[in-house]
Amino acid sequence: MGHISTWKSIAIAILIAYPFVMQWLVNLDRAKGLLWFFLHQLYYVPVAWIGPPLFVPDSEVGFWVQPSGRMLTAILYLALAVLTWRSTGARL
Repeated sequence: MGHISTWKSIAIAILIAYPFVMQWLVNLDRAKGLLWFFLHQLYYVPVAWIGPPLFVPDSEVGFWVQPSGRMLTAILYLALAVLTWRSTGARL
């Protein structure tokens, strides 16, 4: 097993926690809720084209993210991060 550096651990934590923090901020700070919702949706835009059942299209907000879409997006981002670290020769 390899050693995971502190910076990579932080990057992994951010990739996983980001959408949950944005969703929490949408509910907590109603005055800036639209900003937090936009940032939340921005996380999912690269994979939202997959469509139902992971992402349900909506004319008002663009799409609604389903739990399976949240999981798939996190897995894809983590896989992309690992592939990037491996291709640059960085050790995990």
